[in-house]
Amino acid sequence: ICYRMSTTGIQWEDSVVPVKEDLAPICCAAYECSVREDRPCFLLHNVLSEAECQNIVRAVADSHDTSPKSLEPGTRSQFVSEDKTLSEVLWNRIGKYFPSELDGGTVVGLQTGWRHAKYFPGQSVFGHMDFRHVDGENELIASRISVTIYLNHKEFTGGETRFIKGLKLDGSHSEDVYDSVPRTGSAIVFYQCVPEFSHRANVVNDGHKSIMRADVMYQFPSQELADAGGKNITNS
Repeated sequence: ICYRMSTTGIQWEDSVVPVKEDLAPICCAAYECSVREDRPCFLLHNVLSEAECQNIVRAVADSHDTSPKSLEPGTRSQFVSEDKTLSEVLWNRIGKYFPSELDGGTVVGLQTGWRHAKYFPGQSVFGHMDFRHVDGENELIASRISVTIYLNHKEFTGGETRFIKGLKLDGSHSEDVYDSVPRTGSAIVFYQCVPEFSHRANVVNDGHKSIMRADVMYQFPSQELADAGGKNITNS
């Protein structure tokens, strides 16, 4: 993983208006647990326009591998871009969809380090839960919600985000719950560290899948409440 600037110079559109599609009822029904406002799971369509996505893909192309290094689950071309402008632009568009207060913390916004990934044919990600992490400079700022944006969809088949049940330590699972099909400019969003939002990235059959991810960060009054790793979380 390397750190490089990516989207400097891109022209952002003023007319982009996201549309929300709730996924929590589907996932929670499979786990027989209650839908909770403080544990969101949803899609946001039209977070980025198709032109903006194309510009981002072009801007980061030279930072990606040109061929797969491995087809082992979990491998893909990836790097992190420190991009404050991108985070500010997107937070202005989507910030209203996130709790201002959560788990005793106050929302900060999107982290400025964006994880870019490109999947080649045959690549996938095994089953997992997204885990919390603290800010590199302030241990009272910790993540709570993952935001992954699909940068393309016409250029590949497969690659769905599959919510799963019965996650095992080796990344396998016992039951499929729901497949979220990538759509250019849409974001898939979910609360971290709870089993009902366990998921995997299905194998890309052909073409190339491009995504980018950042987490929504919250500031807490103590490290105990920040709870990096989710040690104190309760499932109910």
